[in-house]
Order: sequence, then C-alpha cells, then structure tokens
Amino acid sequence: MTATRLPTEPPRFRLSRTALAGGFLGFFVSGGVAALYGPSAPAFRRLFDVSEFVSGLPASVHPLAAMVGVLTWAAVSRRGGRARLLGLGVAVLGVGGLAAAAAPSMLLVLAATVVLGAGFGLLSNGMNSVYPRDTGRRTPMVVACMHGVFGVGAVSLPLLLSVAGHRVAFAVVGVAALAAIPLMRTTSTPPRPAMDPMGRTAPRRHVVAFSLVFGLYVAAEAATATWLATYVEFRGWDAGAAARWTSGFWLAITGGRFLFALVLARVRPGRLVQVVLPLAAIALALASVPALAPYAFVAAGLCFAPVFPTAMVWLPRALPDAAGATTAAVLAALVGASVTPFVVGAVGSALGLATIPLSLAAVALLASGVALAIGRRFGPG
Repeated sequence: MTATRLPTEPPRFRLSRTALAGGFLGFFVSGGVAALYGPSAPAFRRLFDVSEFVSGLPASVHPLAAMVGVLTWAAVSRRGGRARLLGLGVAVLGVGGLAAAAAPSMLLVLAATVVLGAGFGLLSNGMNSVYPRDTGRRTPMVVACMHGVFGVGAVSLPLLLSVAGHRVAFAVVGVAALAAIPLMRTTSTPPRPAMDPMGRTAPRRHVVAFSLVFGLYVAAEAATATWLATYVEFRGWDAGAAARWTSGFWLAITGGRFLFALVLARVRPGRLVQVVLPLAAIALALASVPALAPYAFVAAGLCFAPVFPTAMVWLPRALPDAAGATTAAVLAALVGASVTPFVVGAVGSALGLATIPLSLAAVALLASGVALAIGRRFGPG
C-alpha cells in the first residue's frame, strides 16, 4: 500500500507594491486587448474592404498565438529570469498594440494580432504563475482584484473604441503595456518549493484534475457569453436588449470579482470555488424558464466571478511542487474557451435553442464535481 502524499509547506514569498502595480496594469491591458477584436471587426471591413470572415480572423488568430506565448513561458521560465520574461511579455504586447493601431492593411493587422497574442499568452501564464504564489494573507483578495481589473479593461477599452475608433484603442493598449515594463521588471522570483520528504512530486493526474476545473469553468463562461444573446432573443427579447444583457453578464463577472475580494481574506479559496460553481450551474438551469432567462444569466456571471482568480490561488497551495501546473491550467482554459461554444451551438442546432441553458449548466456542474473531488483530496487551500 502506498503512503498518502502530504502537501509541503510553500516557502515564504512576498511581492513588492511596485510589482503588484505592474500586475494590475498588465491585467488591465490583457483584458482590453482580448475584448477589442469583435468591436474592431466592422472598422476592419470598412477600412480595408474585406469580408466579414476576414475581419473576424483576429479573434481566432489571437488564442492560437496566445498558446505559443503560454508554452514559451513554460519552456523558458524554468531557467529563471521571470522578471525579465514578464517585462518581455508586456513589451511584446505593447509593440503589438501600437502595430495594430498603425496597420495600413488587414494583412498587417493579422501580423500585429500574432504579436499581441504571443505577448498576451506569455504575460497571462507569467502573471498567473507568479502573483498567486505570494504567501500573504490577502493574496486571494489581491489576485481577485487583479482579475477584476482585467474585466475593467475588457469593458472600458471597447467603450473607448466606440468613441475614438480602433486605432486609438489599440494605441492605448500599446502605450499602457510599454509603461508597465519597468514595473514588471521589479517582480521577484518565487523560491523553489520545499521538496516532499519522500522526494516525490505531484502525480500528473492531480495536475490534470486541476486543469479540468479551469478548462470546464472557462468553457462554461465562454459558451454562456457566446450564446446568451441568441438565447435571450429566442425567448422574446429584442436584439438591443439581448446585447445589453450580455454586457450585464460581463459586468457581473467584473464587479463580482471586486465584491468577492472583500471576503476572500476570510474564506479558503477551494471552499469558495466549491460553493459558487454549483450555484452557477443552478442559475444556468433556471435560464430555461423564459421569464427568468436574462436575470439567471447575470446571476450565473456573479457566481462565475471569483472562480478563476481563486482557483489560481488554490492551485499552488494544493500542488506546491507540481511543475507546469499553471501552464496546464491556462492551456486548458484556452482549449475550453475555443471548443465549448462550438459544441453548445451544435447541440442547440440539433436539439433546439431551448437546450442551451441545460448544456451550459451541465458544463458548470461537471466543473463543480471535479472541484469537490479535488477538495476532498487536497483540502480547501
């Protein structure tokens, strides 16, 4: 019989206020650029005289390039120099933003998108690998606020685009990212975790289990955001109202992260994830009731709000000696966001749009089941 593996105590690690300021700015520009491609598509069509398909390509190119950045962090960060890599990430993002702002053709917009995506992936994996490892009592609260600022960027920069145009919006991304370089370069490197007394590391199945939580959660969030307007319109609301309810969903996620930050210093991260995911599944199922649909989706957004940042704090506490766990989680999130909206749409097309809420609820329920199983094995963090 094999002995039960005991988690090791993570070494003490604290980040400076300057490094944290760089993190907030990095999350802001990351959220902004991720939200700009859709609103920019009409401008690309008019300005460069391209088809709807071509104008929408940046939204597909970005996550593919982001995977390259995620894997680059995983390959290079093991050798040290994480502060330089974070600085490189925002520098690449900044160059890509300025290139997208100045691009005179759709081909160069796509080239800039590749740069933006690579910087986004490098920065995303880097920030989620470093900041949640701060051992301060308020770390879950700070990380939740950082992800809330990601949402602020995702809301405010499209609004800026609607007033000043896509060139100004991408230029703001570029300038803000370049301004974050000196802040990011002050980030200290987390020490290597203490080894298990038996010399063992986390089994791969444990890393896979945590990655499933991230992948399934982001899958449910992305698919909800993709199909919310379609379903609400199917239930009788007009197109304008459906778009406003989609904005309400994202605002619930953004505001909820700041709201939950107030309680995260007192609640174990794993416990919170285990509570809110089942509540999100219930809210999504309630969207099957036509009169409740838009309100239930917004409620689901509020339940979704703390999951990603809180799970990012839970992960290194549960698996302090797991190499590549954050990379696996971020990659799972990208895959979930890419695949699940298509699957939910295919089910809706085959069985009817009325099935969309139940499909979404099923994904959230799967995520909650995995989170509960992980909590029984590793504790709430």
